[in-house]
Amino acid sequence: MPSRTSWFNKEIVAQSLRNTGWVGIVYLFGLVFAIPLRILMDYTRPDGSYNQTYLNLFSIQLEIQVFLMFGIPILLAIFLFRYMHVKNASDFMHSLPIKRSSIYNHYVSMGIILLVLPILIVGLILFIMHSTMNIEYYFTSVELREWLLTTVIVAVFIFFTTVFAGMLTGISAMQGIFSFVLLIFPLAISILTAFNLSFLLKGFPHNYYIDSQFQKYSPITIVDRLINDKMGSTELVIYLILSAVLYVLALQIYKIRKTEMVSQAVGFPQLKPVFIYGVTFCMMLFGGLYFGETQKSSFWIVFGYIVGSLIGYLIAQMIVEKTWRVFTKIKGYTVYVVIIAALFFLFQFDVTGYEKRVPEVQDIKGVYVGDGYYDFKEIEDPVFINDQKKLYSDPENIGAVNALHKQLIQESETNGAKDQIFILYELKDGSRLTREYKIPSKKQYASYLKPVYESLEYKEANYPLLTVDPTKVDRIRFSASGPVSKNLSVSDPTEISQILEALKEDIQNETFEEVTTDRASLSYVELALDNNKRINLDFKSGYDELSDLLESKKKLKDVVVTPDDIEYAVVFKDVEVKRDPQMQEVDEGWVKEMIQEGKAIKVTEKDNLEEALRNFSYGERGEYLIAFYYKDHPYTEVHTFAEQLVPSFIKEHFE
Repeated sequence: MPSRTSWFNKEIVAQSLRNTGWVGIVYLFGLVFAIPLRILMDYTRPDGSYNQTYLNLFSIQLEIQVFLMFGIPILLAIFLFRYMHVKNASDFMHSLPIKRSSIYNHYVSMGIILLVLPILIVGLILFIMHSTMNIEYYFTSVELREWLLTTVIVAVFIFFTTVFAGMLTGISAMQGIFSFVLLIFPLAISILTAFNLSFLLKGFPHNYYIDSQFQKYSPITIVDRLINDKMGSTELVIYLILSAVLYVLALQIYKIRKTEMVSQAVGFPQLKPVFIYGVTFCMMLFGGLYFGETQKSSFWIVFGYIVGSLIGYLIAQMIVEKTWRVFTKIKGYTVYVVIIAALFFLFQFDVTGYEKRVPEVQDIKGVYVGDGYYDFKEIEDPVFINDQKKLYSDPENIGAVNALHKQLIQESETNGAKDQIFILYELKDGSRLTREYKIPSKKQYASYLKPVYESLEYKEANYPLLTVDPTKVDRIRFSASGPVSKNLSVSDPTEISQILEALKEDIQNETFEEVTTDRASLSYVELALDNNKRINLDFKSGYDELSDLLESKKKLKDVVVTPDDIEYAVVFKDVEVKRDPQMQEVDEGWVKEMIQEGKAIKVTEKDNLEEALRNFSYGERGEYLIAFYYKDHPYTEVHTFAEQLVPSFIKEHFE
């Protein structure tokens, strides 16, 4: 009889249901509202247009599902183990002749039942709907199984995370905070560390690691994977294993947990230093990130480290001591500063050799060089046509990039650098080595980049149009840049073939200088393929073959802004354009004053307008600015000229 009582205690079960049964009911109603009811509402629409296609079950009111998936397990765990954080309830519960392991398992079991049962009920409802209604448009039986399995596993994992967090504190509010911290900590600390390493280690590509490596470290980031079917069985197994580990750890901690921990922010004295210095370290990294990204200065980075760590230390002390009178406990912070200063000192000497590490040419299988990691990510994206080369394997390109890398290592990065270079090596042993450097301008490294950018290998990897079969293109659409309604849609197969041939020739003949030009595009081109994919590219000023082709068909004026679209233009030198404070339009009175003072020139000649249209760059910073006044359009566009692209008539006038 005693063993049976210790295995199942109906009083604990009844008390659990009274206190937390409503959470399970809310979860059930929430899931029913989010999925079955939504499907039924669409299915019974009066217009009969119920055949809406969803990516999967998670894409049906995703926001509600995610809120329930994360919120309900946390709420349930807090209310179930609330008795541990209230003195009278804790004393009473632990005075009962029941083993702590039995108490723990009773509450955990009730939590699992209240979590899983609503999911299974909703799964049954969806199964009945799928069997009796024509709703294949919404989900398949396979997707239903995947939804059930994933929802159960993720919810259970979050529940056990919150249970574990509750064992470390004596305050229910802190249990919620700790559970959130545990869920987001792997990702947050990875992001903070990556950004700060980019300040301390020259060439560290923080975006590469954050996007490709770190985002999978936190369940907070599973939302995107849920809706895009990227959450695999391996990840689900990992969450199951972690749930089991958290269950065991929480049980062991509960067995040794003292009842005196009630109302203590951090229940175990051994964990207080971990909490204090953990908060201090995270706040230090956050301070460095904030001031480093906003000020781009070594002084402000150090300032951020000092201020962030000091604030973090004091806040952590206040939480632990439950008082604001902690300013005398500064000795621990001093020790922390000394240790961190020593670590930063070691970074200055690059003791790991990270900054100077360059692979040998003979060990390199392929290489990529570009403006940044996200450009490389786009190339890896499956939207690209055919299985194009993602890396450059030509020995000349590998040698050029390797030489560029060595040159970048020798130079010091300067504040205010406008460009950046991202380098990725794929080595013959299967590993990757990545670096990212901030530079004043890619043009300074033309001798290294020119042979790469002008190679066919580079262009085929960066311009998917070069590998497109004309017969696979349904339509080509041109949209003029600028506030004019100029569009051209081409669907004739012969014309499509001619345009593609001209575009391919222009791209293949494009020089390094044209690739890196600051000129604005004449127009935007979109290719619609027969597989519902799209290819977008710019119609650049240097694309003479395409310009000549469209001009021969008398269609060029239909796809680009011409002098006929412009009333006139005004060019300014060494001034900041003044705008009307209400309408934000260029102040006309001020423009007249600038012209009278010789600081501006009005341009009306078509040849000069054509030259300006072919050479301006986007933005409003620079020595020369130009305002275009369009016909039949109220908005005035203001742009600039790159130093090497200023039209001759402008220079001659102001000289």
